[in-house]
Amino acid sequence: MADPKETIETSEQSEQVVYELGYHLLPTLSQDSITAEVGDIKSAIEKFEGVFLSEEHPKSMRLAYTMVKVSGNKHMKFDAAFFGWIKFEMTPGQVVALKEAIDKKDTILRFIIVKTIREYTLLQPKSKVYTKPRAEVALSAKIASPGKILTRTAISDEELDKTIEELVSKQ
Repeated sequence: MADPKETIETSEQSEQVVYELGYHLLPTLSQDSITAEVGDIKSAIEKFEGVFLSEEHPKSMRLAYTMVKVSGNKHMKFDAAFFGWIKFEMTPGQVVALKEAIDKKDTILRFIIVKTIREYTLLQPKSKVYTKPRAEVALSAKIASPGKILTRTAISDEELDKTIEELVSKQ
C-alpha cells in the first residue's frame, strides 16, 4: 500500500503554481544583448515546462544601493541595471531546476522568484482627486464660524476708508 505522504507530495509536485521572476541585468549590455538574454530566460522557462502569463521588457533604472557581481576573480560594482519580470506557471519541482539554471548566468546581476497569483499585474492609475491643503481648510474654518454665513457686499470708498481708520486706531 502506498504511503499517504508520498501521494500528497506527488500531487503537489504535479500541480501548476503561478510564479513571477524579477531580474536585474547588467547595465553594460547592449539592447541586442538584452533581447537575447530575455530570450534565454524564456527558453529556460519553456525547457522546464513553464507556461508564460505576462512579462515586462527590461528597462534601465538606478539602483537603491550599489550591488557587487563577482565574475571570475573580479568584483564589479553597479549603481544601475536593467530591470524586467516574467510571470509564468510551473510545477514547484521544476522551479528549483529553473533557479539553478538562472544562477549560472553571468549577465544577471540579481534575481528573485516568488509565488504569486494569476491576475492582471500592471497597476491601474489612481483617479486624481483634489483635496484642499490642511492650512487652507484650517483658515476657512477660522473665517467662517458654524452659524454665520459670509457674503460679499460692495462698499463705497468712503466706507472702506472709515473701516480702515477704525482698525488702525484700535491698535
